[in-house]
Amino acid sequence: MKKTLVLMSLLLVAALLLSLAGCTSSSSGTTDKQPTQTSTPGTSESSDNAPIETKDKKIVIGCSLVSKDNQWWANVGKNMEEYGLSQGYEMIILWANADQEKQIKDVEDLVQ
Repeated sequence: MKKTLVLMSLLLVAALLLSLAGCTSSSSGTTDKQPTQTSTPGTSESSDNAPIETKDKKIVIGCSLVSKDNQWWANVGKNMEEYGLSQGYEMIILWANADQEKQIKDVEDLVQ
């Protein structure tokens, strides 16, 4: 009985170690991709952190969410809308009601 327990413990430890090894990322086979910046003649490069000039334009943020029936998604929609409105954005939150085709159409409508 004791030998079986020790053997099972060792197998469990080995399985855990193998699963942890599978979760680590290796750097072999990957390359570091540096973002390229291009500029056209007559334009100056600007900082990525520079505020966007929107004096004449109102920012509109649209989002299609799965369903109001799920409390997590309902909270995401509520918090997103509250934050967006507090920042002065126009918010469009669409609910797909767990219908994949409706959600695809909603996203296509938002992009247009």
